[in-house]
Amino acid sequence: MRKALSVFVLLFAACTNNETLNIQTLEDNGYKEIKCNNVISYTQNNESVIEVNSKLSETKSFLLARCFNKHACLMYVNVDTDSILCQRYIIDLNSQDKRDYLHSSYKEFDDHSVYYKLISKEDLENIF
Repeated sequence: MRKALSVFVLLFAACTNNETLNIQTLEDNGYKEIKCNNVISYTQNNESVIEVNSKLSETKSFLLARCFNKHACLMYVNVDTDSILCQRYIIDLNSQDKRDYLHSSYKEFDDHSVYYKLISKEDLENIF
């Protein structure tokens, strides 16, 4: 119950006050930063897709926060998935160039941190 309450408080605070969450608040509430190093590339609907994620050991539900600086984090809920998506790049195959977008010189693709907190199905039911 305490977990569900902390999840609700975080979501409620972010939504009602029109304020973004900050990294310190997330860490104080048990969120952990994730480093993604699993790269998947595929093609769909005439687009080349590159995903950078972190595989989980099993299917889980979690709250995800994308932080674009230490004061601005946006929240997402991910239910029953086996990976945490950190970045997704979509390139139209008709206009695709040959640059290596995963190279470290492209800082625009590495401009945020990702924090997560595992939650149970019971926590989800209590929130919604």
